[in-house]
Amino acid sequence: MIGRVGGEAFLVLMPGASLEEAAGAAERLRAAVAAADCSDLAPGLEARISIGVTARAGADDQLEAAIKRADGAMYCAKQGGRNRVARG
Repeated sequence: MIGRVGGEAFLVLMPGASLEEAAGAAERLRAAVAAADCSDLAPGLEARISIGVTARAGADDQLEAAIKRADGAMYCAKQGGRNRVARG
């Protein structure tokens, strides 16, 4: 499930996926965006994304807490040089 949560932020929920599976999917998405040819839009334009990934830590882990961890991980990815996947 994919949804826009604000501005340039999107949330992807992957029920049943492990943290490793989600991180792998995030890395494939990051690589696909980085490989996109945007030169027809503007010379030298490159698309890049920073992604934060987390997993719920059990049935008692509230979705809001998981989203907060993913958001924090995304900011770590940005601070670490952008165009990265970070786990939170």
